[in-house]
Amino acid sequence: MSTPDSTGGDAIVHVIGATIAGGAETFVGHLVEALAAAGKPVALLVLSNRSDTAGDTLRRRLDGAGIPWFCGPGYRVGAATVRWYRRKLREINPGIVHLHTPNTEQVHYLATWPGHPARLFRTLHSTMLKTNPLGRWAMARNRMQASIACGTEVAQLARTAVKGAVACIPNGVAFHWPVQNPEEKLRARLRLGLEAQAWHCLSVGRFSADRIEALPKAQDILLQAWRGARFGRDDVFLHLLGDGNRRASLENSVKDIASIRFQGVRADVHDWLLAADCFVMPSRYEGLPIAGIEAVGTGVPCIFSDIAPLRELACANARWVPPDEVFALREALQAAAAQCVEAGADAEDFRRRYGLGAAVAGYIGLYETCRHV
Repeated sequence: MSTPDSTGGDAIVHVIGATIAGGAETFVGHLVEALAAAGKPVALLVLSNRSDTAGDTLRRRLDGAGIPWFCGPGYRVGAATVRWYRRKLREINPGIVHLHTPNTEQVHYLATWPGHPARLFRTLHSTMLKTNPLGRWAMARNRMQASIACGTEVAQLARTAVKGAVACIPNGVAFHWPVQNPEEKLRARLRLGLEAQAWHCLSVGRFSADRIEALPKAQDILLQAWRGARFGRDDVFLHLLGDGNRRASLENSVKDIASIRFQGVRADVHDWLLAADCFVMPSRYEGLPIAGIEAVGTGVPCIFSDIAPLRELACANARWVPPDEVFALREALQAAAAQCVEAGADAEDFRRRYGLGAAVAGYIGLYETCRHV
């Protein structure tokens, strides 16, 4: 790939760990595209060459838009990655470097010590601000112009946990698909090959954690709740989209339940949202989740864990359950299947609040403000 046309301190480089399915990765991909559409010279650095279906789609979009992107030399991030990253910064000579996923902090510090002339920003995508010891060490030493919190709860925590200025710019979504209605729902089900008259519940998120009981999206709790639920009908299905190191164990634990279907990583998540009767996110912790914003903005009735970042969505069309409470989640699933609530009427207003445009304007405004500080 070629470097941005405008260098010499004008380019904006965003940095992520891999092009894989995930809220932060989805947001960064759309943000980079929007910045380029606004006339900003922008590039994407990806530390690992890991990718999946969603990541491959992102790469094709960037190529189609003529946006430079570069992948690190290996599947794992290591010393070769640091050398590659240092070389890419020299080639691009950016005026702004913007870090996103945790491993970008340590690679940036190691590659640029004892300093680099670019203005440095980070986005904090979760309330789980602690990372590994090397990551914490790097976060404390990287000299930020500002840290951007993806939501108000993250901002409150960040102001006591990270050095320097903290700005709150809520995540936004590029809503390019319609709000759900009966006709759109049926068409999406036909595209996906789903039973048209059945009740379909959807969960979206990675299955990655050191142990199953620490999964951020709490799919372990969801599967326990589904196993114990009595729906009073046979045509109910739970679809789980995503992948990760705990998927095989989770899938094996419910292999006797035909109504649970692991769909893997999908590039057509928006069809799944249009097809769903219910979206469930019983997360243990969050930032301001892209999948949650997408679900509410599609109008799908939701079941959310009662945690501050999800309450921030102010979704009137949701049921709230305490985190890690199997029985409460089971009851919410049963009630949702029994009542078959229609799509939310406030989805269009929600889209205006959480569309990508507001987030992009916030990022550009912060870049310009810090230019003169």
